[in-house]
Amino acid sequence: MNALEISNQQLSRLADEAIDLARTYGASPDERPAFPSTSGKQTTELFSRPWAEEGRGPDVLQDFKSIAEHGRPSTGRFFGYVLGSGEPVGALGGLFAAVLNQNVTSWRSAPAATSIEHSVVG
Repeated sequence: MNALEISNQQLSRLADEAIDLARTYGASPDERPAFPSTSGKQTTELFSRPWAEEGRGPDVLQDFKSIAEHGRPSTGRFFGYVLGSGEPVGALGGLFAAVLNQNVTSWRSAPAATSIEHSVVG
């Protein structure tokens, strides 16, 4: 197995951890402030770091907590922009779309995804 591959067991553990992070966040937007208490400079400094020569492995998932603390939750308490609904089922749909990894350039490349796209656009 090369350095970019992971076993099915590792993938399962990572998926469980990612779903737990998403589930915890999804249960908390109403308790989160509508506007984060951070400045642009502070946030940039938080996420600016040297690129590692080696991958960070599963630890990279922990960045989600920092990202969530420095973002705006998509709730009805923030009227600055028109946002999508942020429905949890939509996030799961995004997950499935990412797992399928379809290149929707033509029916030949991704028959089901292209047909769905045509239906939605139509």
